[in-house]
Amino acid sequence: MFFELATLTVRFGTAPKASAAIQAYCEAPEAGGTLYGVWFSDIGDLNQIAVLRGFDTLEALYAERERGLRSADPFGCAELATALEWHSYKGFDWLPAPTPGHHGAIYEIRT
Repeated sequence: MFFELATLTVRFGTAPKASAAIQAYCEAPEAGGTLYGVWFSDIGDLNQIAVLRGFDTLEALYAERERGLRSADPFGCAELATALEWHSYKGFDWLPAPTPGHHGAIYEIRT
């Protein structure tokens, strides 16, 4: 399993609009991978949105990354975002994939 952690920095007050756009982008028919979660920063660097997606193969991750790089509107947030970072990770073979859903109100993301 391979993972992509994208971090978008958006203009103040635009996070709700960005959230809807991110979900639509990640669930579009041409999109690859599985959307595991979208988180907003409340402490530290504000106005950041973390998007975690998973892919069965490295090729699938690369194909989806290329879709984003070639898009004039990656994650549907071109007019809202001031920065976008992509990072890729390979999961441990013995560790199961995350389960999408609501698992509490507070998260700490460490990479």
